[in-house]
Amino acid sequence: VCSSDLEELVQVLRNPRAVAERFSRLQLEAERSMEVFVKPPIFVRTGNPTQTKAMRRGVRARAIYDKQALEDPAIKPFLKGWVSEGEEMRVYDGSLPHKMVIIDSRAVLLPLTMPGDQPRSVLIRNAELGKTFSLAFQHIWERSAPFPSAALHKGSRKPSRRKNRSSQ
Repeated sequence: VCSSDLEELVQVLRNPRAVAERFSRLQLEAERSMEVFVKPPIFVRTGNPTQTKAMRRGVRARAIYDKQALEDPAIKPFLKGWVSEGEEMRVYDGSLPHKMVIIDSRAVLLPLTMPGDQPRSVLIRNAELGKTFSLAFQHIWERSAPFPSAALHKGSRKPSRRKNRSSQ
């Protein structure tokens, strides 16, 4: 693999603005799916209009939210709107390992944390690695609770029990 091929396979993004721009571009490039791990800190302050555009084109958007992310004031006002626009949401009962976005199971954007170093993110464009990350996403998706019932019942896995108790 020559160095220019490797640079196309893996890109290191060194500042938050570059990460935000790349995230938007990836959403615009999406053809089939966007799979996202969402956890604090949240940097989006205007909702996610690019995701809305992608979903209007028929792109399936699925997101797994770390429980703490649901309380973050940067996204809390947008959650119900995203659901009504078609985003499929689940809530993971625990702490997700990191943020991540997978586009069409072929491109992956995730943070790269190195001790004593500035935050960086890595963009990987590789179908095999994309499929591997999608399998990990699916594994956690299956173990996460649907939104909004998860948020409305603060993680309770049996909301029907609450209704029965309150009706007694």
